[in-house]
Amino acid sequence: MIRRILLSLVCLVAVLVIIAALIGWRNSIRLENNIKQIKAAGDPVTIPDLEQKDIAPTENAAIYLGRIAADTKKLYSEIQPAVHIEGVTWKTGLTELQREQVRLGFESYPQVLEMLEKGSRCTDHASPLEFNLPPTQFIEANIQQVQHARECARILDCYSRYLVSCGEGDKAVEAGLRLLRLSRLQSQEPLLIGNLVHSATEGIGIGALNGILRTSKLSPESYVAIESELAKHDPFESLVHALKTERAFSIDSMRSQFGGFFMSWFGGSFLDSMDNWISNAKRPIGELKSLEVSTEPFTALVGPALNQAREATNRVAANIRCLRILNAILAKEATGNAVDINSLGLPQNVMIDPYNSKPLIILQTPEGWMIYSVGRNGLDDGGSLHNQADTGLGPLERMEN
Repeated sequence: MIRRILLSLVCLVAVLVIIAALIGWRNSIRLENNIKQIKAAGDPVTIPDLEQKDIAPTENAAIYLGRIAADTKKLYSEIQPAVHIEGVTWKTGLTELQREQVRLGFESYPQVLEMLEKGSRCTDHASPLEFNLPPTQFIEANIQQVQHARECARILDCYSRYLVSCGEGDKAVEAGLRLLRLSRLQSQEPLLIGNLVHSATEGIGIGALNGILRTSKLSPESYVAIESELAKHDPFESLVHALKTERAFSIDSMRSQFGGFFMSWFGGSFLDSMDNWISNAKRPIGELKSLEVSTEPFTALVGPALNQAREATNRVAANIRCLRILNAILAKEATGNAVDINSLGLPQNVMIDPYNSKPLIILQTPEGWMIYSVGRNGLDDGGSLHNQADTGLGPLERMEN
């Protein structure tokens, strides 16, 4: 009796092993076919594939920013108490004492503005990472590199505020555009963490230009320069790049865990899910409520970052469009011309809300122009920007406390 039971158990185990082997074999074939298709499309499939090659050092913004990594921390610690503190806003400006504190800070570290200016004139941004590191070490090194971008953005924001307080509106625009150019270059960095930092720095630049436009008298050339730079920003292309590079990083991560167990069993489903996210990255977020993250372990692990990156991308895209509209309106007002919302000379897609594909909402209030998107909830909350019920740009009274 016992022998029969044991024999049955052995047979059952043998059958289960055969079934598992067949499933693993089928998954492996599916996985390899997926990877071949990704390679054929010219996209990365391993961490070493993420390395940007053949970039001249003189055209690599990361080289210039790397030279001031330590100085940016020291400089920001000196100027932050004068600028980025409660009670100091674009509308209030800086006191004479605060201006002096900022001036002395930049005088103490002249190389910071010099390297930021040189970096903003580059054509590429490739951090000096070691691409043969194990996945966990690679992402740790990547995080350290991209976080420096946030410090550089904050410094240029401080400098813009300082210049506005000195009555140098056009120079403040140059500093704000420098910030946006660097952010645009930094979008070339890999992984979702790089994309999220890029969205944050771009948000800082958008806020800076909104403040400058609403507080300064500018030359016609400044309005033209703002539109020229903003027209080069495509947050959705940046998101696609981040998703493709995250996919390559994840492939190597799955291969390195538990002897490739995750890769064999869940790799195919993960790649299918990522393909779905990539192909839908440019669609309005309102149309993607049914795009859920798979419950399979590895796909679910990156799910929160996927949703966060998608929301940040749509928010930045909406704010860029709002800023382009505001810039066009104020450029017309600066020349004494009447404003016709339908004749601003902007491409039609700029007037469209990326959240719902309907026209952005444009209001003229007693405090100034308000341009906004319905935001993530898809509802017009009357331009409630402070709590991000809506997303966009409004008069400074509504943007700052």
